[in-house]
Amino acid sequence: MPILKTEKLTKKFGGLVAVKNIDFEVNEKEIVGIIGANGAGKTTLFNCISGNLKTTSGKVIFDNKDITGHKPYEIAELGLARTFQVVRPFANKSVLYNVTVGAFLRTNQKSEAIEKAKEIINFLNLSSKTEVLAKNLTLPERKRLELARALATSPVLLMLDEVMAGLRPAEIQDMLKIIEKINKKGIAIVIIEHIMQVIMSVSNRIYCMNFGEKIASGTPQEITKDKNVIKAYLGDEYGIPEN
Repeated sequence: MPILKTEKLTKKFGGLVAVKNIDFEVNEKEIVGIIGANGAGKTTLFNCISGNLKTTSGKVIFDNKDITGHKPYEIAELGLARTFQVVRPFANKSVLYNVTVGAFLRTNQKSEAIEKAKEIINFLNLSSKTEVLAKNLTLPERKRLELARALATSPVLLMLDEVMAGLRPAEIQDMLKIIEKINKKGIAIVIIEHIMQVIMSVSNRIYCMNFGEKIASGTPQEITKDKNVIKAYLGDEYGIPEN
């Protein structure tokens, strides 16, 4: 059953159509990948779903509720959280402070929010950095902090926008394990990622976008064989030789 779906979702910036008539859905407890070249409309789609951008037309349905036009905080309260390509912590505040802010979405009690934050920090292997200022973290640690802040809101669906960008191979493997652990908790995940080995290994289904349009969707195996995807994004090395 879909926890999230869009219907003919469109976003225009003047004469530029950044997202065009996108029908998209994510089932409960599923991991869905989104691929496409830079400028394909992936992050714009995320921004429309999460309320960071107002849609031009179409609908966003989350947990059987029409959330089209809702504010980001209203959508977060319903259980949809997201990360950003460029991490945005409170740079001069501690890791604990940053994550506690997210936890306050579900409680007004400071002690409960701190307890929840510490639980998330431990889950993401950041316990040794609890009192470190966000600006003093390494890139992999800042990525995990961004993820921790989203998780602290107790989402049922988590949208990840290039959370592995800039990471080294070993760090990518660590992040993959974290994503799989999150999913095992019953949280559905949508992930934008350019690292094909990552997106192919972790996703149940994949959507490919090109110039604002959905050009294909299917399992990783189906996507790697799709001629439109190969031509627009994957390249000939993913092509299936003809007999």
